[in-house]
Amino acid sequence: MQTISSETLYSMLGSFWSRFYKDDPFVKGILAAQLVLQTQVEINLTELLLSASREQIPIFHTEECYPLELSPSVREPGTDGAVSYPLPLSNVVSVSQIQDAPVDPSQTWSGLTDYRISDGRITFVVDPLVGEQRTLWMLHTLTDERWIEKHYGCLLGLYDKSSLAYRDLINSIFDARINGCSYADVLSIIAVLTGNAVARDHETVEAVYPFLIKTDKNQYPITASNTPCVSVGTVVAPGDPLTKELNQSDRGVPGVLIPRHLLGSDYFGGLTFVNQPLPVFYQNGQIRFPIYGHPSDVDRYWQSFWTNCQQSGIDPAQVVSYAVVGGRVNPYLFLKEHANLPYIIQLDFTGYSTSATFDSVRLRDLLPPWVSLEVQMNTGVSVDIVPVSAPGDSADTIPSASVSVSSVPTMGMSMSCCTTAV
Repeated sequence: MQTISSETLYSMLGSFWSRFYKDDPFVKGILAAQLVLQTQVEINLTELLLSASREQIPIFHTEECYPLELSPSVREPGTDGAVSYPLPLSNVVSVSQIQDAPVDPSQTWSGLTDYRISDGRITFVVDPLVGEQRTLWMLHTLTDERWIEKHYGCLLGLYDKSSLAYRDLINSIFDARINGCSYADVLSIIAVLTGNAVARDHETVEAVYPFLIKTDKNQYPITASNTPCVSVGTVVAPGDPLTKELNQSDRGVPGVLIPRHLLGSDYFGGLTFVNQPLPVFYQNGQIRFPIYGHPSDVDRYWQSFWTNCQQSGIDPAQVVSYAVVGGRVNPYLFLKEHANLPYIIQLDFTGYSTSATFDSVRLRDLLPPWVSLEVQMNTGVSVDIVPVSAPGDSADTIPSASVSVSSVPTMGMSMSCCTTAV
């Protein structure tokens, strides 16, 4: 939005005004006041038009110039000589500057050093009130009218105070519904929820700040605890992580625990497939590799595996043999290759960027029924190493394998917790 100064407008009035009212402060004051009013009208109209788009809806409403009435009756003392006064507007987020007149002020206060906004009140470091009453003027005041929640959040049942992260979450969910919820859509939702960032387009990074990554096409808010993995000039493609805490590779995945409800009601519990090479062995005439769980569940899995392969005309021994490298098999990679293991999203969890409640049930509703997703959250909580072994193992056939069972995340839609072993 472009504005003109009162001096420029005064020069455009014509020769009559410039001749008879040259440098008249009253006329200049009237013009300045009209400019303030017209600027506010333009702001309101622009915000109204942008509200029709979920991607461009304004996060906050802007008041270009608004009076702040100060009087001793509403003043409250603070510490170290600070005083506070009630704000004339509700839900004020920030005020960029305060001055003693709408135009041509003689005194100004900066929001960086002279005052702060909190709980509907403004606290001045030094009391600006002189006399019994004083009117100051707040410039570029931002207020939260909860437009995002009222226009679009209510349609999804997601309610939160306005923020860039909240708007991005709403847009990511709508995109997932419209696009059929691709892997990139899910990754975008999780990134927004946890204060990470994923590129939405082919774009170039222009600036990197502690709380924001700016490209030539988008802005991505991040939390202070997340670390950008891009720098100025980096070219990214859609789906590329912009923070180090978000990872899409299998590197560092401890394994996966398939819960009982995905295996069948005849199982006692879940089965764990670790992500490390383990030696193969023969048991009951079958070539196997270590799987961790209840002994009867492990036997039941292998019997089911061999039966299904034989019914499909496939030699199960050959299937396992193809995965053997140097006499060892990685159970996790084997399961991923032959059991359609879902996409893995690794996340070093540091906190949420929005308080809007969005749980795994909502994410499950977005996904097609045949799609599975595994989200592994590394909370940084240390656990003890638990030695485990497969049934039928012996010291002669399989070296002792140690794995942190509690560090293996659960396969399914719930955002399972992946702790760090010590």
